[in-house]
Amino acid sequence: MIFKVGERSTGKTQAPLEWMREAPEGEHRVMVCHSRQSSMAMLRAAREAGLDLESWQFVCADEVVQSRGGGWEGVPYGRGGAIVLGIDNADLILPSLFQQRIGYITGTGELA
Repeated sequence: MIFKVGERSTGKTQAPLEWMREAPEGEHRVMVCHSRQSSMAMLRAAREAGLDLESWQFVCADEVVQSRGGGWEGVPYGRGGAIVLGIDNADLILPSLFQQRIGYITGTGELA
């Protein structure tokens, strides 16, 4: 797992798009964003950068969390291979999932 933390305009949009593009054979990478608008903005950024990524690879957190056996799950799993999620702006997603303010986060992985 890679953690990337940075201020505005520090490559936090381009880095996950490159991570998605560099998926190994048999792995489908999906970026989970805090809102539908944010996921569409990332898709537009991918297209502007000429990256060969598809719209189903950009979803909002609500689509993933609320689907639980429905809608969204059928999209990636029908493609075969492993699904690996990336999370954009976890600081916005986590409080909405837990319905609480998050004050501290730890993790194990590579700091990018």
